[in-house]
Amino acid sequence: MNEPANRTPSTGQVSVRVRYPEADKMGVAWHGHYLAWFELGRTEWMRDAGCPYGELEDQGGIFFPVVRVGAEYKA
Repeated sequence: MNEPANRTPSTGQVSVRVRYPEADKMGVAWHGHYLAWFELGRTEWMRDAGCPYGELEDQGGIFFPVVRVGAEYKA
């Protein structure tokens, strides 16, 4: 397992190319995919902090279940 970074990043950035089936007919990302992208951000944030999920699970037996998630959509 990688050594944890001295400081856990408080923010991060992940670029995601929205694929054709993830957008509606107007070319706007469909809201049903947001949570999958949130999960991608969460795993990349852990990797950037020096604690990749796979290594934590495989070598440390440490798991991080999501117990609550939500989103508010505003027009």
